[in-house]
Amino acid sequence: MQQLDFRARPPSALPVPFFALGLAGLLAVPIAAVIDPAVALHDHPAAAGVLFLHLITLGFLAPVMLGAYYQLIPVVLHAPMPCPALGRWILAALAAGVLVFLAGWGVRFPDAIAAGGTLAGLALYAFIAQVGAALARLRRPTLPAAGFAGALLALAAVSLLGPLMALGFVTRALLVAHVSAALAGWLLLTILGATYQLVPFFAATPPAIGPRFGYGPIALVAAGTLLLAFGAGPVGGAAALLGVVLWAADMARLAGHGRQARREPVARYTALAIALLVLAAAGAEADLLGAAIPVRVLALAGLLSAPALLVMAQLQKILPFLAALEARGVKTEQLFSRQTADRVLPVAALGFLGLAAASTLASQIGVRAAAIVAAAAVVAYLAIQGRALRRFLSSAK
Repeated sequence: MQQLDFRARPPSALPVPFFALGLAGLLAVPIAAVIDPAVALHDHPAAAGVLFLHLITLGFLAPVMLGAYYQLIPVVLHAPMPCPALGRWILAALAAGVLVFLAGWGVRFPDAIAAGGTLAGLALYAFIAQVGAALARLRRPTLPAAGFAGALLALAAVSLLGPLMALGFVTRALLVAHVSAALAGWLLLTILGATYQLVPFFAATPPAIGPRFGYGPIALVAAGTLLLAFGAGPVGGAAALLGVVLWAADMARLAGHGRQARREPVARYTALAIALLVLAAAGAEADLLGAAIPVRVLALAGLLSAPALLVMAQLQKILPFLAALEARGVKTEQLFSRQTADRVLPVAALGFLGLAAASTLASQIGVRAAAIVAAAAVVAYLAIQGRALRRFLSSAK
């Protein structure tokens, strides 16, 4: 795999606010389920279900993934991000657009839905242009670059179709294309592109150990996304599922040969998140074949539980590492208590997995109880990481 170039990284002041916004969105998800458990018990054509789904995707996933790109593109691909100051404007426009969009859904105000969706879409297109310009400078393709390029194309489709539907142009074909591009394209291809570099780095995998399936998983997921978008559901789902399974096998190979302790919490919860993504992809394919699995169950397992655990676990490594690169004579263990934060991960797993299980069982009491546990875990996580970051910022002055 290509060596990481941390000298090319942007200041932490660029990606960290995206992470913070995403974690705030993650906290809002279980709070919404505590206030109204019905949002986790109804499928998504209902207004409350659409609001809940977009709270997960736009409120939590989008900011975290955008923030990750600002770090990954220069560090992983050695491609400088043009006009990095644009990121602050993108963050502001995305946050405002998402808030207006969600508020519009909450009060059933179509003009606010259209305005918020359009503003968020414009912010995402500015991000696509910025990252696309960085990718255009690459001299040779790599696995992460292929994943990121495919993900950007999918995001471009999402950012076009979402505002179109927010403006009232709603058809089943557009809805299917929007959902498949968002989930199979943007989400999965971003995760695949990033983990092919991050997992071997944090696991300290020897350079001689590489992925067994090469570009196969990325190509299969990309092909599956196109097939899904054009209505070939079972075939596209099968292609994407096979890609996810091969990717999981590659991750097991890379992590299994790593020199880092395999029993540390980050490794365990990363493995759990990968298993949940495979399970959700298998459930989605079963639904396409007629099993009638509720959409909310797949969303809570594959869109919320797996990414939440993956993000919380990886930030346990990433935030102290960023601090170590910028701290001036300060040991990061003085700022970050990894042992304290690691205690939050099992509580978060219990809460988010419990939320998916309670939704499967259609238990209103279960949804509320699991959501309370998940919210408490995210609050504790935010408090721990926030305190550490404040100490780091004060030490760096």
